[in-house]
Amino acid sequence: MASIRINGVPEPPAPTAPAHEPWPDDDPVSIRADELFARRLDTEFSAGVRTLLHDPETGLSSLSGEAALEAVAGVYPALEALKQRTLADAVGPRQKALLAPLIDTRLDWAASTIGRLAERATVEVDDLSVAERLAGLPPPCRRRLSKVRSIRP
Repeated sequence: MASIRINGVPEPPAPTAPAHEPWPDDDPVSIRADELFARRLDTEFSAGVRTLLHDPETGLSSLSGEAALEAVAGVYPALEALKQRTLADAVGPRQKALLAPLIDTRLDWAASTIGRLAERATVEVDDLSVAERLAGLPPPCRRRLSKVRSIRP
């Protein structure tokens, strides 16, 4: 049934979402709820990072050589997008403040892991390049070089 508008009577305001915090600032229960929600988001972020880096089928660690080196460039934008999606899921500034340092710690770990994987891929590419060059040498040269010890520690 339609409502009748009466002049002079203001219409009730439309319900709106909370401006900043969904719960009071000083309520211990709401603080704990924010902490738990931030931890859950951190766990989801961590799972996303692990998938990007270590998934057996699609992760960076499943690649080798030049394919891994090419994939390194695509991992950083994917991590940034994952970070932005995770921070967007946080409700209110307190949850974001709790979540941001956790995400930064995970990103530091991911950067060091990406560095190790890139180093491994670089060594693989270098070794393959050296092997190809040695294969192109005449047999007498290859025999002499096979007697030389590796320069790697």
